[in-house]
Amino acid sequence: MDSRTNVCPAVNNQQFPSGATAQAELIRSTDWSSLAVGPTEQWPQSLQALVSYSLASNDPVNIIWGPECTQIYNDAYEAICGDKHPGALGMDFRACWASGWSVIGPAFEQALAGETSELENQRLFLLRQGRLEETFFNLSFSPVHDEGGKVTGVVQRATETTRAVIGERRTRALGDLTKALAQAESTDDVFRLSVDTLARYDADLPFVVLYHQDSEQTVYRLAGSAGVEPGLCVSPPQLSTDEPGIWPIATLLEQAQRQAVSDLRALLDGVACGPYEEAPDHAFAIPIMRAGDSAPAALLMAGACPRLPLDDAYAEFYDLVVSALSAALTRIFQIEVMRTQALLQAQIAAERDRNALLQSQAEFAALFEQASAGIAETGCDGRLLRVNNQFCKILGRSREALIGQLAMDFVHPEDREENSRRLQELMSSVQAFDIYNRYQRPDGSGVWVSKTVTPIRVRGRSGVERILAVVIDATERNQAEAQLEAASRNKDEFLAMLAHELRYPLAPIKAAARAIGLANLDEATLNRTSAVISRQVRHMTALVDDLLDVSRVSRGIVTISRSPQDIANILANAIEQVQPLFDARQHRLITDIDPDSGWVLGDEKRLIQIHTNLLSNAAKYTPEQGTIVLRTGVDEDVIRISIEDNGIGIEKALQAGMFELFAQAKRTPDRSQGGLGLGLALVKNLAELHDGSVACVSKGIGQGSTFTVTLPRLAQSTEESGHSKPDPETAGSNRALRILLVDDNVDAIDMLSLLLKTIGHEVTMQYTSKAALEAAKEQFPDVAILDIGLPDMDGNALARRLRAQPETRHLILIALTGYGQAEDRKKAIEAGFDHYLTKPVDFDELRGLLKTIASALRL
Repeated sequence: MDSRTNVCPAVNNQQFPSGATAQAELIRSTDWSSLAVGPTEQWPQSLQALVSYSLASNDPVNIIWGPECTQIYNDAYEAICGDKHPGALGMDFRACWASGWSVIGPAFEQALAGETSELENQRLFLLRQGRLEETFFNLSFSPVHDEGGKVTGVVQRATETTRAVIGERRTRALGDLTKALAQAESTDDVFRLSVDTLARYDADLPFVVLYHQDSEQTVYRLAGSAGVEPGLCVSPPQLSTDEPGIWPIATLLEQAQRQAVSDLRALLDGVACGPYEEAPDHAFAIPIMRAGDSAPAALLMAGACPRLPLDDAYAEFYDLVVSALSAALTRIFQIEVMRTQALLQAQIAAERDRNALLQSQAEFAALFEQASAGIAETGCDGRLLRVNNQFCKILGRSREALIGQLAMDFVHPEDREENSRRLQELMSSVQAFDIYNRYQRPDGSGVWVSKTVTPIRVRGRSGVERILAVVIDATERNQAEAQLEAASRNKDEFLAMLAHELRYPLAPIKAAARAIGLANLDEATLNRTSAVISRQVRHMTALVDDLLDVSRVSRGIVTISRSPQDIANILANAIEQVQPLFDARQHRLITDIDPDSGWVLGDEKRLIQIHTNLLSNAAKYTPEQGTIVLRTGVDEDVIRISIEDNGIGIEKALQAGMFELFAQAKRTPDRSQGGLGLGLALVKNLAELHDGSVACVSKGIGQGSTFTVTLPRLAQSTEESGHSKPDPETAGSNRALRILLVDDNVDAIDMLSLLLKTIGHEVTMQYTSKAALEAAKEQFPDVAILDIGLPDMDGNALARRLRAQPETRHLILIALTGYGQAEDRKKAIEAGFDHYLTKPVDFDELRGLLKTIASALRL
């Protein structure tokens, strides 16, 4: 920037700079007369213009002025000052940033000499929230000239690049780790290469400690460390549930997922750890699983940098490091199995001479017993001569029960013919073969194995002397492949259903929208068209809600409120919700509900959802004019609710998986009933959240179905429950509310305003947070409906500002946003919102909420 200095007319110090921002107020309230720049009324016009420009900018801007390098910065620059604010305002720029002057100084001096300078991705340690934090910025310094061309000041602009730079550094660390582990040829190599590689990235991993599971699988022994010496509290020689040290070993092994550990700095007691003076205060203990294992093969204890925020991106970096280690350990395990097989075959080839075989018997016997694969040796008659422990384990039989028996007797009956044929070929060709078949265990179950069968010959003799089989249990692999295939098939079917269900409502919406745009519709036609759009939007919203519900329940992040609930009331509400569907299909509903069925402890909304889902399914899959029976049964400890229909029924083969995700009975090509196959999975999860269960019984196709929900019974009466019916004298209100709508989406806010006005409310619309703050102080609305993703100030910040203003402190705040996760809802409530709704909003729900608010305000 190049501007010429002019002394402007004197202005009132209370008026400059203008604006309602916190920084503008701070500049107005500062006594500048004691500084070289003098009082604001004496500031040059160019300086006043620069200050006004900076306060209007959303980017961090700092103006350094005069021989004393006095700095004057805007609101956005406060984040860079951190804990130095507000004392940094008016401070000498050189003194304020003395800690980083070796880097910043040359660029600043270059600007003072009249040349613009820039620093890209400059590393700075800023004091934030009471601690130093590693940050990166793009910095620029531009000179400001007076009329004579003399530099009178410098404009500094800053753009933070911390997230991108640290993300690139962590990506580089993962790339180096993956590249290094590709060279590993043993488990020891994996640990050594991991420690050597990760030690170079101590800015993200100040210390790394690796443990491997010992051969007896009872303890984990230290395999390597970086950043800390072995033998400290964070790096003991071994770990176990009996000797966990500071690490939560029992929880780690039980849950098999990352565990956080805090307050390490006091335990390290001044021990040097990582690149900084202060030691880490947080760390993670993470299990490293090999594919197919049920217990961790290794453990990673990793420190968290004290100068970085412990956010989701940091936690994800830990998980990616563990994924790389897991993949490497799995690969090495597979290589070691192959080495064992190769070693056995080499041993067989080298020991063809019986005398040489007898001389090395002790060595071979040790290898034979310690091998991770099962090994069995038979004579030419097929009788077992020798077996190792792993072979006994695979067959589920003792060594005594196997030795001397025909090996073929233990092969699954369905696989014996193929096994016999291959053995006959081996005897004639003297060539080894591989086969994939089953052994039969004592309980009759089959175990799949991958088997390599090799002939043993004695040098100088013709023919086969003995036969050696190397056997690997393939049951888990077989089951995993089947599960993966089924999961892939279910996923493809589900995606096809989802595409169809989402396209289905788009056609009428598109047609209705086009009709509205092309024709001057009369009121009746316009109402029908609007009803079509509303109905189809509700349908799409229901689909998305089902997906979100199942996702939350499956991940265990849904919580239910528990209070005594009368099961008769629950069922009455569920019937009321599905009655339109029953009427449309002309079904006959028979209820056998005992008014005193009893009480359960649970969530009213979720309990209604369970039974609404089941009743809706009964209505959908029962042909028109069908009969559906709803019954309750009471035992001493449980209540059973059964829903029986005479509909299409369910194949017996499908009944076992009816409550799995995406499960559905077969449909006709028109898929007239719709749905994503999520309802029953949701019912099962919600029932289990209430310590209950759900079951399905059907005699087959065309013979109807019965679904039974079982819930724990609560021995409590209506009087004891503390519930009461609403007072009809105070239920509902038609009072018009003054509503402030704030959203930067013009179409959305206009349509919502139109709807609210049609039901009698007074509506004011604003498109920015700043305008909303002014409107709220002037108009005193009853309710404010705020979007969260606003451009100038997000909705949570706006809510906090409204709560801070005396005029709007008691305003009812409703969040209306597209963010629907539990964490988003929590942040909004903490910011001061009273209610939280997700887009697209169910207008009936919003209208009911406003009616309740109006009733409360009337009282």
